[in-house]
Amino acid sequence: MKILLINQYGPGSGAPTGRLLGELASFLEENGHQVSWLATDPLYGAPKPGWRRWRHELRAHVVLLLRGLSHPAVDAVISFTSPVCLVVTARMIACFHRAKSWHWAMDLYPDLAVALREIKPGLLEALLHRLMKMAYHSTGGVVALDEDMRGYLEKVYSVKADVIPPWPESAIETELSLADSRPPGPRWQWMYSGNLGRAHEWEILALAQSELEKRGLPVWLVVQGGGASLELLKNKARELGLKQCEFRGYAAPGDLLQSLLSSRVLIATQRPETTGLLWPSKLSLLLDLPRPLVWIGNGKSAAALALRQRPDTGVFDPHETLKLVDWLDKLYHQTNSTHRQQCSAPGVRQNSKALWLKLIESDRASV
Repeated sequence: MKILLINQYGPGSGAPTGRLLGELASFLEENGHQVSWLATDPLYGAPKPGWRRWRHELRAHVVLLLRGLSHPAVDAVISFTSPVCLVVTARMIACFHRAKSWHWAMDLYPDLAVALREIKPGLLEALLHRLMKMAYHSTGGVVALDEDMRGYLEKVYSVKADVIPPWPESAIETELSLADSRPPGPRWQWMYSGNLGRAHEWEILALAQSELEKRGLPVWLVVQGGGASLELLKNKARELGLKQCEFRGYAAPGDLLQSLLSSRVLIATQRPETTGLLWPSKLSLLLDLPRPLVWIGNGKSAAALALRQRPDTGVFDPHETLKLVDWLDKLYHQTNSTHRQQCSAPGVRQNSKALWLKLIESDRASV
């Protein structure tokens, strides 16, 4: 089968979706399919503010549409999640080629933008919602990242979706196999690494660190990365007078794993109102590292319910600052605070890719 993958970012761009696109393309090729892909942006960076972002994303749609229409004939089109409403453009390309199509929803727009108040409820939101609903229903299939997203798509858009979770980066598989033997650094620290965007909780991190310092614990909060909420967290840290808080830029790809393993505890967060609208991509790596994990978000979400099964993971709602502090305090006073587990990344990766292969080939067999 000739398959065309479409996304704003391609392999080598640094974007999580671009990396997934490249690995899925390679896997499908290994299993006998002819795969090509289209992308517009060579590098992944912070979204442009305001109207510049919308102009940039509109341009991406136009470029992808023109390239897709001029592309040699294909049998199937798989669209990822960027730019916003890509499924609409991908459906136009698929119809032109009379091809089957699937959409892998990494986040849901305009719903996420409305939840984060980037778009106000009104005419624009209603038009985008109707457009997305038509596109979802015209595809051969929609793929969600977890049960919350599947449930949201069915409830709001009346779309039945398959669930295929993302997977950790295959390039670090060898390093993951050695991770268990790497001790944390000499300083006791808990770390947030990656994009601290508008969809992520941040205030509880500063409040918890303030309480830890009041208790006289030599525990450091390290925030590594960037994002729209980073300055808000920095301002809060200054307001609280935090002394044991460090901010770093993004780690280089080759240094990321070692920087994470230098910490005693790793952090993932998500604002509760975004439940079902996205899945924190950093979890695909953090779950496979031999370190305790803090999850801050909707305590009843699919992610939280799964994480509660891990004895080394603390799950907290955004208002549960003191519970988080008590958990960290207790962990600090334990002599063996490093979680030991067999890394499961290869199994997760292969199972997710196999689900894609099954979805594509079962659909082809039914034609």
